[in-house]
Amino acid sequence: ALDLVSLKLMQSLCSLLPRTVGRALCRMLHSTIEPLFEKHVNACGKLLKQTKSTMSSDISSWLGVKAIEIQEDAPLDAVIEVLRQPLSVIAKSGCIRSHPVLYGKLCRLVQSMMMARKNDPVSV
Repeated sequence: ALDLVSLKLMQSLCSLLPRTVGRALCRMLHSTIEPLFEKHVNACGKLLKQTKSTMSSDISSWLGVKAIEIQEDAPLDAVIEVLRQPLSVIAKSGCIRSHPVLYGKLCRLVQSMMMARKNDPVSV
């Protein structure tokens, strides 16, 4: 989890430099959710693998933030908790507009995970 200072700094940088810092954060989130997306949404097909740019992998070192990691079998609540702060940064700064594929995949992933949870008799 990010502290308030890091969160404000990331939000400011994304607002000031949307084409560099904002896109890098979006790419980092995109590569983070890709394994989950493949497992829950696109289990039958194959996706083109996203390659991490050096900018997206370096964003964590710029700000002293750890890379985001989510296990493929993580429940929806854990996924939301991990992605909540970075997503709030790119939403508030408007950087999500530069990455509509990320937004679409997030929507489809959450929908798929909610449906799986609804259909799972153990979690009901």
